[in-house]
Amino acid sequence: MFAKNNGIDLFFDVVGSGLSVREKSLESKPVLFVHHGGGDHSHFRPWLDGPQDTAQIIPP
Repeated sequence: MFAKNNGIDLFFDVVGSGLSVREKSLESKPVLFVHHGGGDHSHFRPWLDGPQDTAQIIPP
């Protein structure tokens, strides 16, 4: 996904849903923004995919 901020296109990914099912209702999960310091985030993906059950993860 891309977002434009101050004329700059920023690429980001979304891992996991922002909602979880609890009994008969939907509850929002916390959002975790990950900043790795630059470069490609693909080598972090296997590690970042694990916590998606408890949080929605936004890696750059």
